[in-house]
Amino acid sequence: MKKHRRSKKKTGLGFKLILAVFILFALATAVHFVYNFILNWDKLNVSKIEIKGTSALNSEYVKKLVDLKKGANIFSYKLDKAVFQQEQWIENAWLKRIYPDKILVKIKERVPAAMFIESGRKFVITVDNKVVRSIASAEKIYKIPVWGDYLKTSDEKRGEIMAFLKDVRTKENAFYEGIRSFSMDGGSLKINMDDYAVLFGEPVVGLVSEKLKSVGDIVKDAAAKGQELKYIDLSPFTKKMRSAIIKLQKGDENNK
Repeated sequence: MKKHRRSKKKTGLGFKLILAVFILFALATAVHFVYNFILNWDKLNVSKIEIKGTSALNSEYVKKLVDLKKGANIFSYKLDKAVFQQEQWIENAWLKRIYPDKILVKIKERVPAAMFIESGRKFVITVDNKVVRSIASAEKIYKIPVWGDYLKTSDEKRGEIMAFLKDVRTKENAFYEGIRSFSMDGGSLKINMDDYAVLFGEPVVGLVSEKLKSVGDIVKDAAAKGQELKYIDLSPFTKKMRSAIIKLQKGDENNK
């Protein structure tokens, strides 16, 4: 009796294994069929390719750059990351499938922070510290200040100035957009505006908001009195010493 029961158990286990293999085979076959059906279903062939997120770059140029053609199955599309080496104005890009037949490529462009000139050619330093060629469309869209002594500035000082620019751009964008050019003048950052210059002192971010508020107050005060500014020297402006040296176009100089 005991031997007969063991035989039944072995037979039942073998049947279950065969059934499991059969089910797995059937599922694999079904998945393979569905996969091939989807990849060959003409309803999923791409008929529209759209580029979004471009500002300085032309969308048609980017479309040619990413080199995606219409007509293929929507699941066959992918972005070649080498495109970022060809066009450094593109910081990142994402491909999105919009079913049943549309591919959307979303572009994130780099944002300019400053510009310098070398051998007659213009180059842009972006907010994320990349150096890219300047393009006319970017110069029209953005107000990009010229960094006069970029090539003579050490890497350490460049880092300080870039941190300063980012801070000004974030907190006091109206002032940032009024900057025409800047360079180091001794130990002070000299910022040239349309009608006057600001000797800012060391380009550190700690007192940016307070210093620029002082600049605004001085400019308003001069305008109210009908005076024209030549420069505002904020070099002595520190946490302990809140003063500025103001020089007017007529040559008068005073402290405030």
